[in-house]
Amino acid sequence: MTYFMMCLKSIFHDPRPYFVNTDIIPMQKYAEYGNPSGHVLLGYVVVSFVFDEFVYAHPLWTSCKKANEPHCCEGKHGCCRWMQILKIITHFFIIGMIFISRLYLGMHAFDQCLFSLTCGIYLHLLYNWDFKEKIHHAIN
Repeated sequence: MTYFMMCLKSIFHDPRPYFVNTDIIPMQKYAEYGNPSGHVLLGYVVVSFVFDEFVYAHPLWTSCKKANEPHCCEGKHGCCRWMQILKIITHFFIIGMIFISRLYLGMHAFDQCLFSLTCGIYLHLLYNWDFKEKIHHAIN
């Protein structure tokens, strides 16, 4: 993951905001390029991974899935709806706070954070569609 991010930084050569604008005084200066933001990218991937591998493996979630009701969210458990709401709120809050903090601290520009979020979503989807079953099969 970090290798992927560092390769993208080398490819894009997009400077951090304080490289270009001397009015921005960051708390800490880094010599590497700013695109993509590692905090936003890895933050999205880690939060998504934790939800997919641990929260959705919780007995409350699995009992809802095993109910075999046509509309699980409207069934007697009602847990699917709450888990989805929890996932959405958690993603928006955690990733939003990371996104805003990187902008506020002057470490990245808006487009750099947005690109990082897009890469994080892409890596999460790639993991779910291709690698997840292979990894679980190799472990078991």
